[in-house]
Amino acid sequence: MLHADTRPPLPVPPAYQLVDTQLDLDTLAATLSTVPWVAVDTEFMRESTYYPELCLLQLATADWCALVDPLADVDLTALWEALYRPELRTVFHAASQDLELFTLHRGAPPSAVFDTQVAAPLLGHAEGIGYARLVEAVTGVALPKDQTRADWSARPLSDSALRYAANDVVYLAQIYPEMSAALERAGRLDWLAPEWAALGDVERYRRPPDAVAQRLKGIDRFNPPQQARAQALAIWREAEAQAANLPRGWVLSDQALNALARKNPTDARALARLRDLKPATVSSHGTALLRVLREAPDAPRYPVKRRRKSADSLAQRCLLDALAAHVSVIALARQIHPDALASRAQLASWLENGDGGFDTAWRDALLDAPLRAVLRGSVLLQVRDGAVSAVDAQGGASG
Repeated sequence: MLHADTRPPLPVPPAYQLVDTQLDLDTLAATLSTVPWVAVDTEFMRESTYYPELCLLQLATADWCALVDPLADVDLTALWEALYRPELRTVFHAASQDLELFTLHRGAPPSAVFDTQVAAPLLGHAEGIGYARLVEAVTGVALPKDQTRADWSARPLSDSALRYAANDVVYLAQIYPEMSAALERAGRLDWLAPEWAALGDVERYRRPPDAVAQRLKGIDRFNPPQQARAQALAIWREAEAQAANLPRGWVLSDQALNALARKNPTDARALARLRDLKPATVSSHGTALLRVLREAPDAPRYPVKRRRKSADSLAQRCLLDALAAHVSVIALARQIHPDALASRAQLASWLENGDGGFDTAWRDALLDAPLRAVLRGSVLLQVRDGAVSAVDAQGGASG
């Protein structure tokens, strides 16, 4: 017996222009200066470098798609100027890495950013949804994944690689107007203003060496002097990696950093005996490592985050379960993904803070009063005909 093929269709091969001459690039910049928004994606390499190397810049509107080759003999100045027009909306999916690269080239991200991954949960999609899943959910098209490990620095790029790159913006240019219009109809477009402000904060993309010391994982198991040495080594490693434009793990692995912090060798012979430290590292950086260890303070410069222990009582866990269930009911009624409203950790923090609200005004408006009603026992969950709803304790419907 034959069955209909229910798999989603593959995409129609996109039409695109490869921009690898100065004339074509200047023409594109002029065109870009006339549009109100553009979908943007980048392909970059950073396997052997600290900083990402831009290898391809993809741009699309509803009418055209251009793939810009920054490795060709072209001056990108006019294109950057067009992309950084204050009135131009730049549309990304999962924008952080792209905006880090933009900031590296221009000193700051563009001024008006829309991230479809951030916006998607307000329309009922999963938090952190991937691009291919969002495209399939909105358009019904299944994007191929055959070029996810392509070497984007290789030249010439194959037609299949270029079509794969074009798909990353062609469908983004289809999704954005639909999402933006749906958010506006639902009165939720303004809810995203804090998210866009956070994406536009230049400090988010800067990498001062001290910052990495505040995010070290696993050193909560160390004693204070060991924590101090680990932080000092991390700061040194980050500065060294930036100066040499090398991955930080190539300068000093995490395993070696932790071994140095724990054992604190004081001379070259003790340093060479550490099994986690490569001889080449001892040869290149041995003197510097000993100096960093010697000059490290006795206590950590930055607070060490300790892992949250799951020591909640059964009653506390049940209370969080009840709050999370009410959040899901609120989200379902408004066709918002529950994770976009509040995670379990955020609910625990809300409980601990007592009168503290949520991180945005719209979350406060949706959640604070209903959840306080749950704590008072004046709102209950009701199941009827397989549907869950919130009702007040007297049996009436609850908002």
